[in-house]
Amino acid sequence: MKTIHNLLSNLNISDARSALYYLSRYLKQAPYYEKYEKDIFDDAQRSYPNESIRSVTLALIKFIEQTEQTPIAKFDDATYIRWSDHVEEVESGLDPEASLAEIEQATAFANTMNLPSVGNDS
Repeated sequence: MKTIHNLLSNLNISDARSALYYLSRYLKQAPYYEKYEKDIFDDAQRSYPNESIRSVTLALIKFIEQTEQTPIAKFDDATYIRWSDHVEEVESGLDPEASLAEIEQATAFANTMNLPSVGNDS
């Protein structure tokens, strides 16, 4: 399977995650966006994305449609699931795993914190 990962390589993690968010919305609702000509970036919960995120999202859509040689709105269930799983896989790989040293440092810091008492200490 071709991957969308390379199309995100020039973005910071936050922008890549935003582009994947809009791509996921489009994958889920493509027939409705096509039918009602709704702007995929029109989202009451989020502000309109910057041009970089918008361009990458549209490039992702175009890449997927060219790879499948059909519009996303016409995907069968298996194709939709395959691409949705791929988007999830790419998104989950955006954050690097913490190193052992980082985990030990965070644990040591947490152990030095004075937490308030819970309950009655009388």
